[in-house]
Amino acid sequence: MAGALSAAQLEALVYAGQRHSHLNPDGSRCGFFIGDGTGVGKGREIASTILDNVCQGRRRSIWISISTALYYDAQRDFADLGRPDIPVYALHKLPYGALDESEISDGVMFCTYQSLIAQNKSNERRIDQIVTWAGACSSRGADNFDGCLVFDEAHRAKNLAPSDRGGKGTKTAEMVISIQNQLPKARVLYVSATAAAEVKDLGYMSRLGLWGRGTPFPDFNTFAAKIERAG
Repeated sequence: MAGALSAAQLEALVYAGQRHSHLNPDGSRCGFFIGDGTGVGKGREIASTILDNVCQGRRRSIWISISTALYYDAQRDFADLGRPDIPVYALHKLPYGALDESEISDGVMFCTYQSLIAQNKSNERRIDQIVTWAGACSSRGADNFDGCLVFDEAHRAKNLAPSDRGGKGTKTAEMVISIQNQLPKARVLYVSATAAAEVKDLGYMSRLGLWGRGTPFPDFNTFAAKIERAG
């Protein structure tokens, strides 16, 4: 990757790696947020973080984004970093159910936020498929998966907390929390130039360690209420 990353991109890579080396008080792995603006090259920051983990023996990663078309951009980012050989699997092109490990093994599972809530007529869910694939690389299953779990354009999950008008959070936001809970040791990366407009939009970033055990705030609702009151 020498010469392929700008100073800003390399800084994000280093800080992500440092943060991912720690655990939150509840035992889950710490997550990291990249909030660089348009033009910095967040796709390359994601790809370099995944490649850094590949070099350390973590052979599987999950990349969640907003559109299936960005699958090709992900492939390009790996190629630009000198690793066009990294397999990138497009989940929307794969059948539901158990994946054939002889064909879909180590690499990057690329999927969309829409796929997190998708299921077929037999009630087979994509999120279960992703978690099973991730856990297959370890004898201890999903609980021990420690590869990257990337939320590209992460603000798509911001509608977790009920609104002041009594509305419910979106299914997408609920599934974003669910997959993080099912993969507690995953190296979570939140990436967005517009992560939140209000404090209540931060609810999906459960791995940052801003609330919960070991913090002054027992849960997200308490965190949001107190921060908002403080201005």
